[in-house]
Amino acid sequence: MNKKRYQKTFVITCLLTLLPILVGLLLYNKLPARMAIHFGLNDSPNGFAAKIWAICAIPILMLLLQLLVFYLIAHESKTGSLNFKIVNITLWFIPIIVNVTSYSIYAFALGYPLKMSFVFNILFGLILVIFGNYLPKTRPNGQIGFRLPWTLNNNVNWQKTHRLAGWLMLLSGLFLLVTALDQTMSLFIIIILIDLIVPIIYSYYLSKK
Repeated sequence: MNKKRYQKTFVITCLLTLLPILVGLLLYNKLPARMAIHFGLNDSPNGFAAKIWAICAIPILMLLLQLLVFYLIAHESKTGSLNFKIVNITLWFIPIIVNVTSYSIYAFALGYPLKMSFVFNILFGLILVIFGNYLPKTRPNGQIGFRLPWTLNNNVNWQKTHRLAGWLMLLSGLFLLVTALDQTMSLFIIIILIDLIVPIIYSYYLSKK
């Protein structure tokens, strides 16, 4: 993997993760004193925070998560089990999520009629489509994928499990994109659970054959 290219991606994604703070400060005088930062399954706000916390907390927390992801991937890349495409996609997930989330919170606070379930269905639909396309191409590693004892110890199990997981994520992502306006957060949660649980059960079944 190209180390300089990897480091460049890391720096750019970290800066983008903090970008919503700058945008929030530019909008500061227009935003209300307390802002909705959490929404229930029916799209109604059920969690609020002071304006400065609503602007800064999510990007800073996500930056810390990005640093953790960077550390874990950098450690794993030394073994040569990861390729740059997978690393690149993984590093871009956090800045994309934090920017979409923050700007949606700002828009809702400014009075725009925004349906949060629609936003997240589109966002995670795209993420599932992208990740579902690349997941089957990963090799056994300690950071990305279904890292179970029976998948890490058997290349065939790993390949079959991630091929199934890739198809599930791809189909789930397309479903979320097509039905984004009609689906609720509860259905989104069910889809994510299916994408996680079915490959685990399948991989365990393969290990017992």
